[in-house]
Amino acid sequence: MSETEIKDLGRSLRAMIWVAHDFFHCWRRAVQEKYGEEAAAALTERFWKIVGRRTGELYLTKAGVAPGDMEAVVRAIARSSEIMGETVRVEKDGSDWLLILARKNKSNFFLSGQ
Repeated sequence: MSETEIKDLGRSLRAMIWVAHDFFHCWRRAVQEKYGEEAAAALTERFWKIVGRRTGELYLTKAGVAPGDMEAVVRAIARSSEIMGETVRVEKDGSDWLLILARKNKSNFFLSGQ
């Protein structure tokens, strides 16, 4: 594959990420308009639980991440965040692994025990 083809593929992937983001937000808005904020919040939470379970399954089966290897788990989550266009870093703090997600002048800290 040529460098141009790789760049084109990267642009297409980034475009599809934005399409998927927009799709989700439009879906949530439609639920909110029809059924109210409480239902939209409940369905959004359910949606992300399903996504989280599926993502976890993929880490274990496709990416080969061992459930007890917290560094590998946190690094896999970090890679997923980077693919989605987020800025993250992984740090070790004693026996814990931290996933730090940077957001416009603030950071969210996610702690993962050893």
